[in-house]
Amino acid sequence: MQVLHNVQIANERQLDDGYDSEGCASSSKPMLGEGEKRKEMFKSYSNVVCTMAGTGILQLPYSLSQGGWAIVLLILVAAVMANYTAKLLIFLLYRPGGIRLKGYPEIGEAAFGTAGRNTVHIFHKGTLLGMSAVFLILAAKFLHDCWNQMGFDHNPSVKVWTLLTTVMVAPPTLFLANVDALSFTSALGGAVTIAVVLGVVILGLTDNGHSAAKGGHKMIDVLNFPVAFSTVCLSFGGHACFPTLQHTMAQIGVGKTRFMKVLDYSFLTLLLFYIPTAVVGYAVYGDDVESPILSSLPSDGVAGGWNTALQMSMTVNVLLTFPILQHVMIHEAEEKLGLLREDGKYMTSGDLKGTLTRLGVRSVLLLTAGITAYFVPYFADMMSLVGALCVTMMVFVFPCVFAIKLNEDTRTLPLSTDDYLWFAWLGLIIIVGFVGGSIGAEQAMKQLYDDIKNGSDPDN
Repeated sequence: MQVLHNVQIANERQLDDGYDSEGCASSSKPMLGEGEKRKEMFKSYSNVVCTMAGTGILQLPYSLSQGGWAIVLLILVAAVMANYTAKLLIFLLYRPGGIRLKGYPEIGEAAFGTAGRNTVHIFHKGTLLGMSAVFLILAAKFLHDCWNQMGFDHNPSVKVWTLLTTVMVAPPTLFLANVDALSFTSALGGAVTIAVVLGVVILGLTDNGHSAAKGGHKMIDVLNFPVAFSTVCLSFGGHACFPTLQHTMAQIGVGKTRFMKVLDYSFLTLLLFYIPTAVVGYAVYGDDVESPILSSLPSDGVAGGWNTALQMSMTVNVLLTFPILQHVMIHEAEEKLGLLREDGKYMTSGDLKGTLTRLGVRSVLLLTAGITAYFVPYFADMMSLVGALCVTMMVFVFPCVFAIKLNEDTRTLPLSTDDYLWFAWLGLIIIVGFVGGSIGAEQAMKQLYDDIKNGSDPDN
């Protein structure tokens, strides 16, 4: 999620004209050499990986404790499907006549009018709001754990830490005009993700305090498979950002075919991150593995110090990323309220009414996330719920439905050599996403309700 602020880049235009068959901006395309194109591909590759590789990786071992070893196969299948639907979105951006739609909502509008556009917006904003709350919960959980590991006598509860983290993120959320100053979080997020993978693998395998059979293992748990599927979906949920990232490449003459290769390399990299983390975490701690996985790693000695450093690094990363998530929604709200010019600048920087309106909008969004995190401080439950309710639709269902609607005559998309095969493949993805997401959402809401009703302690 680290580069969601890139979604703001193209807000000025509904669509762009003058794109050639490779999806490049023909009117302003510079002549880039092969070496320069490869550099741009690497930048996009880094952004795509950082968009998806984040907090989802922390719950993958726990998802295996829910669904069993079969979840490893599910991660592979989900990666293949998500990679394909990402490519569908890029194809759907380009309409006849050299026209390129701006982004995901516009694809929905092209397919189903205003209803399609609004539906995409609702699920996208639901994801952003849900993940904003998850970030506050995660930061509070890690700060609570680190406080314990450092041996302080009194440790505030996770709920108190949630209030404190909300205060920490308030200044950049409320007062930054834009999040350009936080653009370095993409690199930070990538570095933290790599550190987490290494930490889980090394600290897990060397954790002598646990046997491989400590929590027990299972091959498959059919009943809990859907809720585990929701977490896996969240780990591949970068589709809302892909149109903007590809637009950046198109503007400098790097075609959509190369962006497809970027997607392939990116999803392969994610699998190299996800599979070792999930397998080692579940193999070592079994069904007793916690979410986030760092809470299961050693808490004392040298290993404990390493774990504390990982938790603090992840805390800093999510606290810096929180304003970026919020600013995607802030920017759109302020634009609709007429507070922004077409170039993205404020209409009048010294207008008291406008300033108070902006602070009001930002405060509502901040408090919504903070209140949700305070009253529902359950990281695993919230991750599963967001993944099931919103991300499954954005990643699996919508791209396939829009593709069928927009290409019912031409069908020039991948796997279209056999129309029946193409429809069958898209139908399978839709069914998996919709059924898995629906059942997973029901299970996540039930678990969340039980935790709230029973007063489950988020500190443990």
